[in-house]
Amino acid sequence: MTIMGAFSNALSGLNVSQQMAKVVSNNIANATTEGYGARTVLTASSMLGGEGNGVRVAEVRRNTDPVTIAERRLSDAELGHAATMSDFYAQLEGLVGTPDAGGSLSAHIDNLESSLVTAANRPDSDAALSSVVFAADALAGKVNSVSAGIQDMRRQADAEIAISVDYINEALAELENLNQMITRSSSKTGEANALLDRQQVLVDGISELIPVKQYTLEKGAIRLYSTDGLALLESHATRFEFRATPVIVPEMTIGSGALSALEMDGDAISTTGSLPGVSGGKLAALFAVRDSHGTEAQTRLDAVARDIAERFEDPAVDPTRAPGAPGLFTDLGSVTDPLAEAGLAERLRINPLVDPDQGGAVFRIRDGLGAAAPGPVGDATILRSMADAVSAGRITASGGFSAAERSLSVLGGEMLSMVAVDRQLSENRQSIAAARQGTLQDAELAQGVNTDEELQKMLMIEKMFQANARVIQTANQMLDDLMRLGS
Repeated sequence: MTIMGAFSNALSGLNVSQQMAKVVSNNIANATTEGYGARTVLTASSMLGGEGNGVRVAEVRRNTDPVTIAERRLSDAELGHAATMSDFYAQLEGLVGTPDAGGSLSAHIDNLESSLVTAANRPDSDAALSSVVFAADALAGKVNSVSAGIQDMRRQADAEIAISVDYINEALAELENLNQMITRSSSKTGEANALLDRQQVLVDGISELIPVKQYTLEKGAIRLYSTDGLALLESHATRFEFRATPVIVPEMTIGSGALSALEMDGDAISTTGSLPGVSGGKLAALFAVRDSHGTEAQTRLDAVARDIAERFEDPAVDPTRAPGAPGLFTDLGSVTDPLAEAGLAERLRINPLVDPDQGGAVFRIRDGLGAAAPGPVGDATILRSMADAVSAGRITASGGFSAAERSLSVLGGEMLSMVAVDRQLSENRQSIAAARQGTLQDAELAQGVNTDEELQKMLMIEKMFQANARVIQTANQMLDDLMRLGS
């Protein structure tokens, strides 16, 4: 080997050492950066004229495990779906209230029943009669607030769908641009690696909302599909359409056309059913809250509201009530209509005839809604009939309840029990999904940047640099010696 050959080889070694030091330091700096794939410098012999000419950087490779990442992304979608449903049922249970909570639905029903019993024992007491009016108004108010809470959760889900769709559209558009940039980049210098990091972050964000399958093409460009087979990104990015609804009331459903569906190119995309397009992730769960679970909860609550009102509309309870007139509870002042049950929980009110704040009088609780003037203060017949109506076994006509007869108190308990069972099941699913996602995430992180190993590489690079520098120093000394001999 000539002295100039030694110079050339050593210089190539210094250049490679410099590149390796840059890559290792970058790995250490990004050890906790989301989506960052650890880089490795691959080297190869450099040839010139059929002879070795030092070393060169063959590739700066980004190290990832596509199988683990794909599994983790599916677990992200599963966890996103489970967490959304768990949050919904936890909030719903909080709205209905547990029996030990003073403001629960069951507590309000019990308060009404106990106030009627007390008033029946003291029909001459205006305070006892006022307590019945207060308890009835509080029960109606509780039903109203639960209904409002359910609709608010549906509205929040609708708003979150709009935000999610905007994110998906923006992410897919950026991924389309990244595909073009990655295709034009060079793997030798590693310039595509930062683009691939960003690509992974974007796909990870989409995968929580929609379970996806990724197919990698030349140089790292990708094609993206939902696990249901819907094309999200091929040569061009798909664009979804969705219109948020600022105000949602019980009567508004996806079936009635009052709420927006998810669309692509003018066609509705299903999140459920036998031919879904984007099922299984957080986005599908948000649609379920708005269109399925939320409406189911409202239907049950409307059935409870109807049961409450109809118990006091029985002519045997209050013979003074005019035919067709509402009982103690009304549908915004009118008698309840079974054909207009949707949203009744939101409209349930006490009869103005017994409410002093609305021009009524509390004596009508004792003497009947049709009474024009106070009657005998010792007559508790109607009060006992109302108390019996609350405690009587009655078949709930709607709401998906069983055909068994039940008192109003039992009905309130069954309403809470249904919610509690759904909440517990959803929490169990969330726990399982979280455990699976955590395990896969740990497996992915284990394949990321190991700072101890990177520091060991840095020490090795330092020695390589020193050795190549020593070669250059020695070759330079040899040249100096030759120059002196020649003089």
